[in-house]
Amino acid sequence: MNKKDATQLMISADPLAIYIAVKCYKNRLRKFVDNFFVGIHTAHYWAPHPDNPTNDEMVELTAFFNNLIKDDPDIKFVYPHHDYTTQHGTMLNALVKEVYDDCKSNLLITETDDFFVNADMLENHVDRMNRGDYDFVGEPRGCTNNQQLIEFERKVVK
Repeated sequence: MNKKDATQLMISADPLAIYIAVKCYKNRLRKFVDNFFVGIHTAHYWAPHPDNPTNDEMVELTAFFNNLIKDDPDIKFVYPHHDYTTQHGTMLNALVKEVYDDCKSNLLITETDDFFVNADMLENHVDRMNRGDYDFVGEPRGCTNNQQLIEFERKVVK
């Protein structure tokens, strides 16, 4: 299967989740998605709280993230200003603005804990989208509190 003119976007600051997502992209999604952009949520790195990482730890995490991608030009970590990372929607907005020129026509937006274990199932969905059977896969995680949107998506998917 050829790449599908798609970009994966994710927002996180959890090193383990990012590690898993990068491995998932490299091992499963690369055949479906041309590039993978991760917005690193940094607001809590600057907030004064005993459990938050210090600035030195942020430098260490940045090195860890950079080591994950090494010289892979298809993966990019974006560090929006911490004022823009306090809300999920604002963070996604900042990420899209930062990488807009490099995004492909189709976007795969994944939550921090989303990963794929069955590439055949994903390939089936991509094929159906390419045939025009539907335009998106999935539904919101309930953060919108908009039952009408969920019902609309269910009708489209059916």
